[in-house]
Amino acid sequence: MVSILFSFQVPLEDYSMDFGHQGPLFHRWIPNGKEDALSLDTRVPYTSLKIWFERRGYVRNGCIEFDSKRKEVDESVMEKQGVLEGGRLFGSLQIDEIVDEQLESLKQNKIGDEHYKELGKKFAKAIYEPISQFLYFLRIRYGQYWIRDIKKWNSSEESIGNYCRFFFVQWSDDGGKSWNEFKPDNEHRATIAIISSIKELRNSFLSKDDWENIPETIKKYQHHSIAEISLARAHQYLDQDDLRHAIIEGATAVELATSEFFNMKLNEDSKIKDELGGFWGISVSAQLVAIGITLGIPEQKIQDTIEVIQTRHKIVHEGMEPDDKITQKIRTLLETTSMLLGEPKFRFPSSNPGNAIMTNEKWEEENS
Repeated sequence: MVSILFSFQVPLEDYSMDFGHQGPLFHRWIPNGKEDALSLDTRVPYTSLKIWFERRGYVRNGCIEFDSKRKEVDESVMEKQGVLEGGRLFGSLQIDEIVDEQLESLKQNKIGDEHYKELGKKFAKAIYEPISQFLYFLRIRYGQYWIRDIKKWNSSEESIGNYCRFFFVQWSDDGGKSWNEFKPDNEHRATIAIISSIKELRNSFLSKDDWENIPETIKKYQHHSIAEISLARAHQYLDQDDLRHAIIEGATAVELATSEFFNMKLNEDSKIKDELGGFWGISVSAQLVAIGITLGIPEQKIQDTIEVIQTRHKIVHEGMEPDDKITQKIRTLLETTSMLLGEPKFRFPSSNPGNAIMTNEKWEEENS
C-alpha cells in the first residue's frame, strides 16, 4: 500500500458582503506558507491534514497590497504594517493505506470509477470537520465574520466531483514532486442553495502567536454556543453601523451568556443545579449583576451593558431609534458578554480598520 498526497485551496471571500476582504486579517505578520503550516486532527484513520496561508501581494506606496498572483511581500514592510490580508486558505491531506485498485484508478485517470470516487469521498470526509471548525473559530472567536464557511458534502445535492472542484484538488504519489488534477467524476450536479487607536490594531487582528496557538486552543475549545454566535452577530451589526440590530442581538447574547455561564460550571447531573431555579426568575440585568460581581467585572461596564439591554426593550416595544451616543456602550456589552463566556478570548475587529506603518521599535514601544 502507498500514500497519496492531496493539495487543495479554500476560497474564503464572501461576495455577499459590501467589501471584498481576501481571507483573514493579520497584524504585522502573515504565515509564510508551508513553513508556518498548522496540523489539524481529522479524526479519520490513516490521514494527516495541514493548512496554511501564503504571503501574497506586493509593496505599493509603502504598504503591502494583497494580490493573489504576486509573491513580493517585503518582510521589512510586513513587520511595520498594522493590517495584512491572508488570502485564501491552502492545505494538504495525506491519505495512507491506499489500496491498489484506488491507486490504479488514479494513475489511469478512470474518471467516474467507483474506486476513484471512494477517494474523493474520503477526502471530503477528512477535511470538512477540522477546516469548518477552524473557520468557525476565526469567524466567531476572532471576530472575522466575513470569512465564509465551507459546506459539508451531501450526495443527494452534489456529485463528489463537483464538490472537489470547489477546492481545486490535485493529487501526487511522489511526495509532491509532480501533481495531477483530481477529478472523481465529470458530473456538475449541484443544488444552488477605520482606526480608533494603535491598541485596537494590536488587539483585534491575528498575530503570529495567535496563529501558532490555534491548534492547542481548538483542542481546549469544547463547545459551539448559541450565545457566542449571537455575540458575533452583534459585533457584525455594530461594525456595519446597524445599531438597532446590534442592540437587539447584543442583549440577546447577554441573556444567553448568563444561562450558559452556569451550564459551563455545572454538570448536567449536578445535584445542586436545581437550586438555581429561583435565579432564573429574576431579570437578565439582575443575573448580570450577580455574575459580574463574582467575575470582578467593573461596575461601569455592567451599568453600560444594562443600559443597552434597557434600550433593547424600548426598540422592540416602543419603536425607538437609537442614536450614535450608545455605540461605545454596545462595544462595552460585547466585552462584558465575552467575559461571561470565558476563554479563548473574543476579538472584535473592524472590517475596514484603516492601516498603520511604523518601525519595529515603535510597534514594540506601543506594545509595552
